[in-house]
Amino acid sequence: SCHIALGLGFPNVIKDYDKYTLDEIHDKGVNDSVIHVDFMVGDATMNIDGITPDGEVIPVFRNGNWTEKFM
Repeated sequence: SCHIALGLGFPNVIKDYDKYTLDEIHDKGVNDSVIHVDFMVGDATMNIDGITPDGEVIPVFRNGNWTEKFM
């Protein structure tokens, strides 16, 4: 799937984000907004697998739908 997010960005995706000022976070490209809206885009042919650190493959989406494990 494709994930598109508009509005508020999350600073905690930046390593050591808590050591930066808000202005420094903005300079690193994190948007500040009163809204945050997520859009997920896909279709009935979409299949997605997650891979754990030890290499296990876990089905997340099958045929455009969440698998039982994630419902």
